[in-house]
Amino acid sequence: MTRGVQQANETKRIGLAHAYLWIFVVIDTRARNNGWYTYDGADSLLRSRIERALSPVGLNPTVGLIEFEWVQPMDRPPFELSTHGGHLRKVADTTEQPAEVTEWLRAMPPPVLLPPRG
Repeated sequence: MTRGVQQANETKRIGLAHAYLWIFVVIDTRARNNGWYTYDGADSLLRSRIERALSPVGLNPTVGLIEFEWVQPMDRPPFELSTHGGHLRKVADTTEQPAEVTEWLRAMPPPVLLPPRG
């Protein structure tokens, strides 16, 4: 969490109008469900540990915080039979983005996963 807070704060210092810290929680309940196919996710002990770990302490007050959770309930390939959800813990505040940051972003090449245009 400490490194995530540091990265989110550094991203905000670049000058972007919005910055978020995204936390991904993957829960393997196969050993916890005693043979039941349950999609309930973490038990109360694990949930309380996750809640304590996801503290926004040290996070720039303008940075948002999002938690995504995936639950693996049975012996199947990951994400084939699972459940997932997100929790918006804190909305990022909008701040003015400097023109030079916008121009820098416009000059970046398109994402690698997009097919070339033209």
